[in-house]
Amino acid sequence: MENKHINRAIKEAGGQKSLAELIGVSQAAVSKWRLGKKITAENAVSVEKATNGKVTRKDLRPDVFA
Repeated sequence: MENKHINRAIKEAGGQKSLAELIGVSQAAVSKWRLGKKITAENAVSVEKATNGKVTRKDLRPDVFA
């Protein structure tokens, strides 16, 4: 099942490769998150920063950031 929040982050960043470059991970990692692999809390914070808060750490990891 695709992760709608990661999809939003990808759109905000201008693509998977762009998001990956912004947060310092591989494009393959972003692809795996999009397909349902759980993002780490650290990377969730990085995505929040990269999207200027449009996709929050709480969106990505509500189990950690309540």
